[in-house]
Amino acid sequence: RIVNFSGCKLLTDASIRALAEGCPLLKSVSFRVCALLTDAAIVLLAGNFPLLASVVFSGCKLLTDASIGALAWACPLLEDVDFSGCELLTGASSGALAGTPPHRGCPLLKIIDLHNCKLLTDVSTVTLVRGCPLLETVDFSGCELLTDISIGALTVCSLLASVHINDCELITDASIAALNALVYRKR
Repeated sequence: RIVNFSGCKLLTDASIRALAEGCPLLKSVSFRVCALLTDAAIVLLAGNFPLLASVVFSGCKLLTDASIGALAWACPLLEDVDFSGCELLTGASSGALAGTPPHRGCPLLKIIDLHNCKLLTDVSTVTLVRGCPLLETVDFSGCELLTDISIGALTVCSLLASVHINDCELITDASIAALNALVYRKR
């Protein structure tokens, strides 16, 4: 039920087609740094594995919002999503995960890693938080467009335990105050 092909840099979309034929109960996949995978492979994966709970595609530089859109439509049980370093992702990805139409969304999402997804904005974060209230861990490190608005939005996530915002140069002291307020409410 778990496959990990991380670092297999020569894997192509054909690997996903082969996987779709042989592992119908797959719940976790990791294709970290499989740089030849495209959106077509992720669309196929999502369509064949609706029970997926965890996906890792960090460093798969060809992937776009279409990949997350397919997962958000077909895999509502997703709890852990890692698309870190997928620099082509935009705010549309957050909207898909949050369930903005036409997507169903991933309301069970607990962990999201989008570090170094440089096109994400505050609107992305606000949308994500509204549709995924169970977030426990977020990594937005290196998302250079995020501001204190994003951190303020995260404070409505009562289960939030881990926030990574390294190298977000637009974050100010106001974010620390917002996070402190969240910690204080949890006591």
